[in-house]
Amino acid sequence: MKEKTQNAGRGVSLAMGVAFVGFTTQFGLIPLVKTGYSYIGYATLIVIVIPFIVHMIVGCVKKQPVMGSEAAEN
Repeated sequence: MKEKTQNAGRGVSLAMGVAFVGFTTQFGLIPLVKTGYSYIGYATLIVIVIPFIVHMIVGCVKKQPVMGSEAAEN
């Protein structure tokens, strides 16, 4: 019984490998990599750049003195 399970797993792995090779040869590896890099670029923009800009803006707003606060302190 255990041999049938191992053979089934091996068959699934082989089928997935053949499907991947067929996919890359049909559509081409270069366009596939190009699409992947574009998705990674968008993810970087959302995850890193936008929070950095928001943090920078919030930090600059907190450091600016409010008009008239100098007169209130004296």
